Amino acid sequence: CASTFPNFASDYGLLVANGTYALTAGNCVECSCGPGDLNLYCTPASLGTSCSSMQCSNSSLMLGNVTTQPTSGGCGVSSCSYAGFVNGSITTSLSSGLQPTCPGTASSSSTHGA
Repeated sequence: CASTFPNFASDYGLLVANGTYALTAGNCVECSCGPGDLNLYCTPASLGTSCSSMQCSNSSLMLGNVTTQPTSGGCGVSSCSYAGFVNGSITTSLSSGLQPTCPGTASSSSTHGA
């Protein structure tokens, strides 16, 4: 998986092999690839080091969180994803979109990996 971080991020160009993970942002963020798709999936690393905030601005979502909200037009999906390590800070990106249906009954508290 190739990352899509901006070229001013210190981890610009990060590549993660399918089925593996890499630590970035001073060992604060763990980015994994696959196996289901080739999208980079980043979550807070569980190393317990002191890290800057991983909460998406203007949101209660933390890095790696996804929430779904049924709407009249389908399913509103909001996700907080990692957007690179810039000037020693973890940057996040809040994205929202609409899907035809909500995926199963998965809640935002489900954990990815162990």
